[in-house]
Amino acid sequence: MAQKNESPFVEQLEIIIRECLPSHLTLRRGALLEYQSGFNTKSKFETDLCIFDGENPRVVLELKTSPTTHDVMVYSHKAD
Repeated sequence: MAQKNESPFVEQLEIIIRECLPSHLTLRRGALLEYQSGFNTKSKFETDLCIFDGENPRVVLELKTSPTTHDVMVYSHKAD
């Protein structure tokens, strides 16, 4: 589901990816993924677009209109 402040580019990219995606993969918008946020704490973050192989996330797309180094560091940590 689209966020209120989300770029229209997300919707355009979603359409393009769906047209090109092999049938064994699925694309989800706004999927919640878990990540380790502390010593023994797990949190979830909402992705813009995520390609799944079954229930396993394979590619996460986070689209930013004005990315900062903070964005890169935070999302890299979550992906790790």
